[in-house]
Amino acid sequence: MPNSYKYRFLKGATWGIALDLKATASPLPDGPPPQAERVADGLYLQIDLGRPLTEEEVGFLRLGLRLVAAEIALLQTAPILVRIVGLEYNPCDYQPEGLAPAIAGWAAMEFGFPESEIPVDFELPTEAQRRELERRLAASVAAPDDGVPWEDVLAKALAKART
Repeated sequence: MPNSYKYRFLKGATWGIALDLKATASPLPDGPPPQAERVADGLYLQIDLGRPLTEEEVGFLRLGLRLVAAEIALLQTAPILVRIVGLEYNPCDYQPEGLAPAIAGWAAMEFGFPESEIPVDFELPTEAQRRELERRLAASVAAPDDGVPWEDVLAKALAKART
């Protein structure tokens, strides 16, 4: 039966992340199913939401499980499959970065180890940062074909995070 974990991070009264994650954990005596992805030694991830997640979202789920893989390994003797079966959020309060601490918190609850604090920070841009963003936006509008496509930047960052 799936267990739910509610992740909430609030920064003042104006910014926060809120999501509800539902998942199961099962031993894999006969090895992982073909649709499961290896996250760490003896730890596999399968997403069964009925809708696809973005590569960025899957990357944050991997990251969160990797952060607690050692704790899970200490408590389990067989390989484990973590199946994500539910994900609910209000789009106004959702950022994919929240998936990493959410799955790590779910795992702590599921396997009974102390929940680790995963630092989350948000700061408004300084005036200098705001001017730099405005300069870059103007340059991008003036010459839209001169930059690197976001998809390429994201793919490179996610590939680096996997190693």
